[in-house]
Amino acid sequence: MTAGDKDLLEGRLTALESAFARREAEGQDLSDMVAEQWKVLEELRHKMTRIKDRLATLEDSLENASEPDPTPPHY
Repeated sequence: MTAGDKDLLEGRLTALESAFARREAEGQDLSDMVAEQWKVLEELRHKMTRIKDRLATLEDSLENASEPDPTPPHY
């Protein structure tokens, strides 16, 4: 193997290592984004559950409030 071949192989190896490092960093960035989105989704699910519970409570109270008053016995 000549010195030129060795330099060429070292250059290719360096380029591959550099490309791998970039892909590894991109993979970590994507993983971080997914983790953050998962956290936001869980917060939204929790809020949605609370809203649904409040809505059900309000609907129940409206149903009870809209019932007509019973007719007094003397009518």
